Amino acid sequence: MYSLIQLLTKIGLTEKEAKAYLISLKVGTNPASVIASRSELNRCTMYSLLESLIKKGLMYEIEKDTIKYFTPISPRQLLMWVEEKQRDLSYHKNEILSHISELDSLRHPNQVLPEIRSHSGKPGINKLYNDAISEPFLLISAEPIEKPHQFFGQYASMFLNEKKTIHLTIRKKNEVINLTLKTHKDLESIPNCRPLEIIGKYKLFILDDEDHYGIEIKQDRIISGHQEQFHYLWNIKKDPRP
Repeated sequence: MYSLIQLLTKIGLTEKEAKAYLISLKVGTNPASVIASRSELNRCTMYSLLESLIKKGLMYEIEKDTIKYFTPISPRQLLMWVEEKQRDLSYHKNEILSHISELDSLRHPNQVLPEIRSHSGKPGINKLYNDAISEPFLLISAEPIEKPHQFFGQYASMFLNEKKTIHLTIRKKNEVINLTLKTHKDLESIPNCRPLEIIGKYKLFILDDEDHYGIEIKQDRIISGHQEQFHYLWNIKKDPRP
């Protein structure tokens, strides 16, 4: 079911909307309370999601004996909905093309745009890690995982070989662990985790290596903002080691 949720988010639904659609598809025509009972969502939240799906044209509402029932469109109708969105996007694309000169004329001459590169697949993620360890320092936000991660097993070692410093924050559900890594011995003491965001001096890296995808951003203002946020959260909870 998770792969179907991912599929629906790719065509414009939020994750919760996707869950609501799939659950209602499974249980059939029912009140919001029944659909909610088959999910982890309460009735009010489910009702809001169903109303949102109605506005998007993915759900019908039927009233019987003062009770509102909800019915999702069929998978084939969903395909037609996607095709309609494609036609709308194609129309809007042509509209933008016809006004591109007018839009360009509104741009400020000193406007600075961020340089953004995407990386996909294992080779792309490895390229991103190689770019990251060329930075003079690294601020890393990570989440816990069960097994050792490639970055800390290979790339962090290469980074520390050059006497650089890593500030690592691992955020669990009810706990935050902040660690300063300067030597290989420091690496041995960290819990298993994977980086979600790597902030350097010149570049910012946002990662989803479960799906082998990452984004590299080069823009001073964006990087500075992420650095400030990291340091603010870091100072709330210090390195737990003596």
